[in-house]
Amino acid sequence: EAKDKSEKVVIFRQLEIKNLTDYPKLVEEMESFLDDLSNEDFLDIASKFELKNQKERLLDIVINDKEGRSIQMAATSFIKFYGMTEVRKLCRSNDLTSAKKSTERFGAVDSKEMTNLLIELFQDKKLDLELRKEAMIAMNGWESESKLWELIKANKVPEDVMDIARNHMMNTWHQDIRAMASDYFGKDEASNIDAKKLLALNGDVAAGAETFQTLCSSCHMVNGKGVD
Repeated sequence: EAKDKSEKVVIFRQLEIKNLTDYPKLVEEMESFLDDLSNEDFLDIASKFELKNQKERLLDIVINDKEGRSIQMAATSFIKFYGMTEVRKLCRSNDLTSAKKSTERFGAVDSKEMTNLLIELFQDKKLDLELRKEAMIAMNGWESESKLWELIKANKVPEDVMDIARNHMMNTWHQDIRAMASDYFGKDEASNIDAKKLLALNGDVAAGAETFQTLCSSCHMVNGKGVD
């Protein structure tokens, strides 16, 4: 019998069982060590066996974890298990701080459903502008940027979040969109930036590191952290 937690994780990862609830003893064994797992191991197991009774821990990882990959995995599983209705409630919370954090973290999932929710948020002028800006900031995924470009061309992006949308388009990985956006917004966009003033500003290293882990580390690597 494998008693070491790491060995148990390996065993459960290799199990080819569609419905774990058909095996009560295996469920009992898994629950005996699940709380002690690292977030990474927990997410692998939760995703593999669709552990829908782990809502609280999944949400805690989404909101509080520092690793971009873990945040995305937890958010993806949360959406899959509990649906967009639950996510919409979180992103539209009356607590602005909570709503912004939920929007930022779930916004890391670049899916059609999440993109539609972000659009719903930034287009709703009844919502706090800070929340709407947070939704627009999250529109920086491969799929969401394509949708955003279509909205810009259709004149469906509110002016008070257009600066953020413009920045996405001028820096997108979609070369075709970037070229069209350069013509649309003007090729001299960058010339309006005062580089000397930017260099004179004081940065926030901790905040920058957190932003990198949340939004960038799933595709980029800096100082050995992230995915290249």
